[in-house]
Amino acid sequence: ERHGYCVSVGEWLPDIQALALPLALHLLGQRLFLNLGLPIRRRQHPDFPQTAAADLRALAQLIERRWVEAEPDRATRAQVEQASRATAAAVKPLPPHPTARTLCAGLDVLGLFGPGRWELANRDIARLLVLPPQTVTRLTFTLCQRGYLQRHVQPGGHPRYQLGWSALAPTQGLLSDLRLRRQARQTLLMLSRELGAAVSLGLEHRAQMVYVETVWRSDGRALPPDIGAPMPLLSTAMGRAWLAQAPALVREQTLNRLRVTQAEDIAHHLPAALEAVGFFQTHGWCLSEDFSSDIMALATPVQVPAEGRCYVLNVGLWRGREMEASRLQAMAGRLCEAARQLEQAAGT
Repeated sequence: ERHGYCVSVGEWLPDIQALALPLALHLLGQRLFLNLGLPIRRRQHPDFPQTAAADLRALAQLIERRWVEAEPDRATRAQVEQASRATAAAVKPLPPHPTARTLCAGLDVLGLFGPGRWELANRDIARLLVLPPQTVTRLTFTLCQRGYLQRHVQPGGHPRYQLGWSALAPTQGLLSDLRLRRQARQTLLMLSRELGAAVSLGLEHRAQMVYVETVWRSDGRALPPDIGAPMPLLSTAMGRAWLAQAPALVREQTLNRLRVTQAEDIAHHLPAALEAVGFFQTHGWCLSEDFSSDIMALATPVQVPAEGRCYVLNVGLWRGREMEASRLQAMAGRLCEAARQLEQAAGT
């Protein structure tokens, strides 16, 4: 209360100390907090924790100001909605087994929420899932009771729902299981600093790419999508690199699925994606400038047999001017070198 922040020294992890303070911001009805973690040896500095707390306050004020000012432009919003289209694809028929129907319906409700669909009413859910309104009412009530949805009512309006905090908890176990994600952070950070680019790791999931780790120490205009963001397969360097490494049968099955669920993307981006697959066979990496006209991206696969997964390492750069071919080749070489380092680390 006297200082406006709290300190924890070695109480959670013996070699880590942390400072935290509240932000004047709320998300889904909950107040947000800003936390700073430091090696405990820094505590020996005579200005600790005052200096660190002052820096944390300055960052908090910047975040609060940017939060208020932030309003995605139409182009950005369109990109986000395009990227989320695959997530909200056609609803799969419920399995015939009676004990699974309610669970499947509840999971389908949760699957509707994502970029471009932050909030839905019962009638929206009923229309999208082709379910009776009474069924949707029971589902949303139960999901709210369990914390997977949050209910909001505007004066004179219908109740609307957003994802609740319980929906976040299961993902932690999934992310923790991705061992390469933890091992790769230092390599990704070094690569970001070297190239002045945003660097990310992604995995393929149901004919789209999902970001599982991302770092940047570069131009703020090149900020990558957040962890968990679904990205299209055909227009991104990450997706093209995954297609290039996939066995021919898997690649064709994936493209057939896209022909059904994303016919527009197939029409616009399939020729360039197939050209990138051929380029990969010679060069070992893929390039794309199709997802965003302002961003150029390079990507290469990272094979991790121990996990039974193929990650993709992606570098995104702001396109300020035309890049010389020699610099592009040097960046691609460094990208591939980092990928081999990650594969070696994953095998130890």
